[in-house]
Amino acid sequence: MEIYAFANLLNKHYPKNGIRFQPDGVRVLVVEGQDIARGALPGSIPQRDYFYNLRFLDDFPQVTHWAFGDAWTQRVKIAPPRYRAHEWDGFMYFASEEDAGMYVVEQSFETPPAPYITLPMPDNFRVPINFGLKVTLARMLLAALDDDLPYDQWHIVTSLVERQDVPRVLAQDVRTTWGFIFRNTPTDLRQALCDWQGLRQPTPQGEKA
Repeated sequence: MEIYAFANLLNKHYPKNGIRFQPDGVRVLVVEGQDIARGALPGSIPQRDYFYNLRFLDDFPQVTHWAFGDAWTQRVKIAPPRYRAHEWDGFMYFASEEDAGMYVVEQSFETPPAPYITLPMPDNFRVPINFGLKVTLARMLLAALDDDLPYDQWHIVTSLVERQDVPRVLAQDVRTTWGFIFRNTPTDLRQALCDWQGLRQPTPQGEKA
């Protein structure tokens, strides 16, 4: 039986789906506003450590698929790009011809080369920490540029990540793991997952934040 849940803090930004940290240290899994499970790991765990080190995988071993911030399963179509000055850009469509946004792939001159990618997201689902969807879209885009995925055809896509794939999707170095870099995003996607939820490394004593 497949069970999906959300690997993000339950807070004002994500009020219905996520993980609630109770004052006694217990973690509670919430889906659609309902408490569905209590964490299996003993003791209190700092929130940043919990998400950065993917402790939720062991805290809720019954979950088969994880989402990050939002869940989206629909069809996606990529239009052929135009090329200009070391850059490719074009349109990506989500579910219909009316929901579209521009993608940009910028050539890299670093070694090893890893293009910079800027992606659109579906209307009403533009959640910055949805790395399950972002990684999938980026891989599709590069496959299309390499002639391994046809343009102008619909493909079914999901932002849900199977449990065993979470460590690789949330790569600690997206450049070496996937061969690209998201523009304006840390190469360590676990760091981005934490930072963009306001979970930053504690400042060592004696240093200014």
